[in-house]
Amino acid sequence: MMTEPWVDYRYEYVSGGFPLQQQVGYRIQIFVVNRGGIPGIARGYLALSDTGGVSDLTVFDSDKMTVAPGASKSSAIAHLLEQDTLTCWARIFTTSQNLVPSLQVFQDTTPLSQWIYYTPGDFSEFTIPYRPFPPPPVGPIESAKRE
Repeated sequence: MMTEPWVDYRYEYVSGGFPLQQQVGYRIQIFVVNRGGIPGIARGYLALSDTGGVSDLTVFDSDKMTVAPGASKSSAIAHLLEQDTLTCWARIFTTSQNLVPSLQVFQDTTPLSQWIYYTPGDFSEFTIPYRPFPPPPVGPIESAKRE
């Protein structure tokens, strides 16, 4: 049975949609800071619009990022597709509320372009219900044979 990739995460942070119009060379970077006392894990996704609005068409997956206590971690920089108009949004999953996300989008130009920046308070936060793995099935009870 296949599980959803975020089943291990307890919190989801969702950015608003941000349009990137008639430009090329955009990049995105996801940052996570751990303000807690134990390591945590985060994972970020970037989705692009399809033919009408923001969708779940994932074009970037940061993979699991383990963040040590008091440290920060950033995803690899993702190159966005070169199209006339893009609408993007980000989803960042964490194992703890002590993992604080942020996001920046910029063009790789000299000098660097102005950034689109999402601070921690700019995300919508959702708590993912805890879903423990079900116990293994119990087989039929066998009667004890007496001889």
